[in-house]
Amino acid sequence: MVEISVIIPSYRPGAYIFNTLSCVLQNQDLTSDRYEIIIVLNGDKNPYYSELKEYLEPFTNVSLVYIEETGVSNARNAGIELAVGEYLIFIDDDDEISENYLSTLLNTVKNDKRSSDIVQSNFKVKTNDGIEEDYISKAYQRLYNSNVEFSLFTYRNFLSSVTGKLFKRSVIGKERFDSKFRISEDSIFLFQISKNIKYISFSSYDCTYYRLLRDGSALRSRRSIRDILTNYFRKGVKYSEIYWSEPSKYNLKLYISRIAAISKILFSELFKNRNKT
Repeated sequence: MVEISVIIPSYRPGAYIFNTLSCVLQNQDLTSDRYEIIIVLNGDKNPYYSELKEYLEPFTNVSLVYIEETGVSNARNAGIELAVGEYLIFIDDDDEISENYLSTLLNTVKNDKRSSDIVQSNFKVKTNDGIEEDYISKAYQRLYNSNVEFSLFTYRNFLSSVTGKLFKRSVIGKERFDSKFRISEDSIFLFQISKNIKYISFSSYDCTYYRLLRDGSALRSRRSIRDILTNYFRKGVKYSEIYWSEPSKYNLKLYISRIAAISKILFSELFKNRNKT
């Protein structure tokens, strides 16, 4: 029986997607009948669709879907609609996971007495130069096996990216990614579903999600001051719309922290932009 649905959005994938698929399809210690993989190719169809179709032919637990609408949010939303698993996992098409990733996340959520809505894995970043850095390890180590009482504000460091996590399908419910945002869509989505999050647990430290930080990626691309300011105000408005739509269901301190976080990013980007001119 399929328990986990793994959703992989992909736009003009390069050779790196085959490393990702190898991790998910061939190197997991969870048996293939317990999880499905949904690859959502968006935007340009060829030659990517035919190449992926040929590669995936031997595997029975994977579906390849094409949608014309571009954007990671549209692709993830399409994957959510098609998913049949009780649990959802999002993986980007240039990232990698440890061999025990799926099994450990699944065992953690099934054996957790606190009925966690999300299980957070360890999370590391790799660069093209082969450099590996802990991305959230300080926060992870501080809270892992600690007696800190759970609150959304305390765990806010884990509410920025949807990768590196297992979600109960019920915590997502009818909420979907906002396709109007091409940057910070993850944090907006997580704030949107935060009203449903009662507890976040941690996997063992060896269960790791590896993000590849490529040259030219959105995280490294320089943007104009106009784009920086426009994105800041749009995000601020969106967070406010979400919070004030149901203020009794959302955490005020988390909302304030989201506004503070995007303000910090704004000043950081403006400072970097100024120094590069």
